[in-house]
Amino acid sequence: MTVHYRSRLARWALPRKYVAVTLWDHVFTRLERLEESILWHEEVHVRQWKRHGLVRFAFLYLWFHFRYGYWRNPFEVEARSEETQHANGMRTDVGSLVDRVRQVVSARNRTR
Repeated sequence: MTVHYRSRLARWALPRKYVAVTLWDHVFTRLERLEESILWHEEVHVRQWKRHGLVRFAFLYLWFHFRYGYWRNPFEVEARSEETQHANGMRTDVGSLVDRVRQVVSARNRTR
């Protein structure tokens, strides 16, 4: 998962109330950093993209979004559930997720 901080795409495409958007295995945010629970939430979306494939996930996500709204969208419900589990200390593998994100960010910063 690659996180794009201070992303123009996120500033342009996301309403203010949303923190990040995930497209395949890229997370775009207008912020300078994301909390671990948000990173975990977005990692769930990365797995969803890979599980359903590009076209199917995009179609289903939009279908659910328009049919049920953001809060009842099954993809968001799943992501919030895992985010909550992490926040409550029920997930133990988030350290590896945070380490992976830091590695990608530091590698990206070295190439600038």
